[in-house]
Amino acid sequence: MRGAGPHLVPSQPTDNTLYIVHRDDPVPQLSIPESMASPLQVFPFLDLPFELRTAVYSYTLQWPNMSASPKLKEDCRKGIRSSSPSTPDLQKLSTPPVLLLNHRILDEAIEVLYRKQLSLSNPVDITKCFGEATLQRVRNVVLDMDLNLNYNIPHNHGDANGWAIVVHRLLKIWYKKNSLEGVVVQGSYSPPSKSLGWGFREAAHHICVKNLLALVCLRL
Repeated sequence: MRGAGPHLVPSQPTDNTLYIVHRDDPVPQLSIPESMASPLQVFPFLDLPFELRTAVYSYTLQWPNMSASPKLKEDCRKGIRSSSPSTPDLQKLSTPPVLLLNHRILDEAIEVLYRKQLSLSNPVDITKCFGEATLQRVRNVVLDMDLNLNYNIPHNHGDANGWAIVVHRLLKIWYKKNSLEGVVVQGSYSPPSKSLGWGFREAAHHICVKNLLALVCLRL
């Protein structure tokens, strides 16, 4: 129908220019390169050498950042015995997409992840994040403990008791089965100065730290 006005037609797929033709004019035939015939092409990833696939897995897979989880919560009215590891926000944890592609890629990629270092810098309940089978297949674990008493937080007894619970739960799982190649425990602790006088808070915190260190030395 005349009067409908001109419309735009692309000249070639590899050319960004446009030219104007009328609706009644013959539309030029476009030669589409064979490489552009199908917009969705499957890359033969599994045809790559195993070493290259492993490099891709290593680049794409990481353990979640557990230091972003909320720290240990304590009920000051019940004292330090009520302390327990905080539960991370599980909604922020998700399975890496590469592990959901197919069984072969899952089997290859998960072994790469298990060889990566799993670090924990807050006494969170790691058993709520990973299943027992996963924790038993991890190769290397780092526990980075800040055990200092924080006077800026009222009724705070430090994280020693929470860390003790975390270590107990991990040991219980690893005693059944483990694939550990190394466990590194890094601790930071400066006892409160006795010259300033110790109250129940300082004494209880110090005992918790000593018990935790004894547990680590004897069991790990």
